[in-house]
Amino acid sequence: MSQKHLRPFRVVVSLIILVSVSALFVDYREFIPASWHQYILYPQFVPSLIRFITAPSVIASGFILVVLLSLLYGRVYCSFICPLGILQDLLGWLSGKLHIVRRYRFRKAMDYLRYPLLAVTAAFLLAGSMIVLNLLDPYSSFGRIFSDLVRPGVVVINNLLAGILEKMEVYFLFRVDMGLFTWRSVLIPILAVLLIVWLSLWHGRLYCNTVCPVGTVLGLLSRFSLFRIRMDASSCTKCGKCAARCKSTCIDVKNLKVDFSRCVGCCNCMAVCPESSIRYSLKTTAGAVAAPSTDTGKRDFIGKLVVGALALAGLKNKVWGQPVVKGEKGLIPNAKTNPVSPPGSISIKHFTDRCTACHLCVTVCPTHVLQPSFLEYGLKGISQPRMDYAVEYCNFECTLCSQVC
Repeated sequence: MSQKHLRPFRVVVSLIILVSVSALFVDYREFIPASWHQYILYPQFVPSLIRFITAPSVIASGFILVVLLSLLYGRVYCSFICPLGILQDLLGWLSGKLHIVRRYRFRKAMDYLRYPLLAVTAAFLLAGSMIVLNLLDPYSSFGRIFSDLVRPGVVVINNLLAGILEKMEVYFLFRVDMGLFTWRSVLIPILAVLLIVWLSLWHGRLYCNTVCPVGTVLGLLSRFSLFRIRMDASSCTKCGKCAARCKSTCIDVKNLKVDFSRCVGCCNCMAVCPESSIRYSLKTTAGAVAAPSTDTGKRDFIGKLVVGALALAGLKNKVWGQPVVKGEKGLIPNAKTNPVSPPGSISIKHFTDRCTACHLCVTVCPTHVLQPSFLEYGLKGISQPRMDYAVEYCNFECTLCSQVC
């Protein structure tokens, strides 16, 4: 039975997710109530997992839904739910319209890169540091890009249009304060954009299959999926159209195999197959392709890497463990010894151990007193929000930052 309908379904669902999540970070007019944020962000893997570990609840169990979906259908999270993955698909679609899209072909998995990156991320988490996860987590990267780069651009356009309309005595739009802009606060988002755009345009979903720790974890889970994408040897003509459209470069037409640990569930292969020979089927289906054999050497390497990373993480020095604060000249001496974490964060340690640096709180802060940090918290807290009273003040009884976190 043909499953060509799955791709249009995926496109509709992913666009709804992308628009919803983007709106949270670009909502400079505060149209979306803060109470809606937790429902829109419910299925995002890393924020949900961290929140569940901190305070188990039903609203924080979105990662469990993602795990169950992965055990059923593989990495559908990467194409249906993950905003950064959907953004990469959008960039790929735009590249096709600009006639710069590449014809994909099967490539071997870069296990020598994705598993060590996952091991390093896990090692730093076990050592009490979120720095690697914050830099690589797809949701947090998406949040920083839209909060620190896209939102200011939208505000600039709004203010320009508001100025034009004011001269015409039309006041539908009004000027909005942009807040403080510093190159240090946008350096990491700019680097992330350059990396993601380059990989998306020329290498498909290579970011998701090498750099992203969430993709690697879900790839491991997908090895046990009940339903998998398989190729029917009795009807496949080996035309290669599926492999040419596979952004994960995981379809081996020659051997009629699909590396399901790298498949992101985009369903492009099903849409282009003229014989409907590639489709989801049960794991026990006759003629199914066996999962790749386990390489115990890789496990030994990852195990040694984790032990080494843990040992390094335990060697804390003043730059790593203590905040680095540089004083600024002013009329009144400004002797700061520690940065100020957001209201309700209990302590700097509690905050830096849990914050994913998505900058959603920075987006909703009405006075812009919340600003992205650089090294104020030290290396382990790079890019996490801080209170900058040199910029603005904190509104009395305002709890927007804690509501959206």
